[in-house]
Amino acid sequence: MTDRHLIIKSVNVHRSNDRIHALLNRDDNTDILLIQEPWFGNIATLRSDTDPRGSFIQGAPHNNKWDVHIPKLRQGEMCKALGYSKRGLTRSHGLTNAVTHPLSHSCSLVLELKDDAGTTLRIINTYHAVQPNGGHTLHHLLNHEIDDQTPTVLIGDFNTHAPRWSLPGKTPSRWAGQFTDWLDTNLFSLLNPDETPTWLGSKDTDQPSVIDLGFANAAALMSGQIGELQVSAADALASDHAALLIVFTPLNNIALLPALAPK
Repeated sequence: MTDRHLIIKSVNVHRSNDRIHALLNRDDNTDILLIQEPWFGNIATLRSDTDPRGSFIQGAPHNNKWDVHIPKLRQGEMCKALGYSKRGLTRSHGLTNAVTHPLSHSCSLVLELKDDAGTTLRIINTYHAVQPNGGHTLHHLLNHEIDDQTPTVLIGDFNTHAPRWSLPGKTPSRWAGQFTDWLDTNLFSLLNPDETPTWLGSKDTDQPSVIDLGFANAAALMSGQIGELQVSAADALASDHAALLIVFTPLNNIALLPALAPK
């Protein structure tokens, strides 16, 4: 593995094809782009002698400078979390899309960076859709035990209010206790800066909140490979969610950890 640091950006794009293309075409130093609520639609039509009308093939926007990573999907499932990596990271950092991981499914993408010694970082990109009755859909996560020996970053849009990170006056989500207990059991620490909104709203009456979250487990924090998380509205390109940015630096390059420019 090369010793170059990587910048990871996470954004909820609200199913906007244009916003994904703008993020992919932006001239910045992002290496891994994690998307929640992506545009995922018809990108081609497959025709055959037995099906002359053809059937639609669904997929994500493509860009020749990036590799797209889609989680394991069942027939008919809509992708709610996917990712992109700059071309070449598969070779330079051993990046793989872990589609066989138990957490790889429509709302959760698992990427792994590897070297000769094993997995140097596992990234779990999650989108949590709250049920119409106010229940949660985090069961796949809460029923899974994270490997505490593998440095892991859990990041995404969790649509969850909890005293641990919410702004003052926010009512905790009904499942907040279950979620924070699971985080503690799996040795995850919150990376978000204190009282920094990540959902900004689109109307004057909207009240900002903290629902886009980044966590790192003890193995990731003890290795010193994870930099501070920054919240940047400018990097989200007019989404009502701010972008989350994290610097990952391989162990043999800790001294070169850069500071992200303030937004």
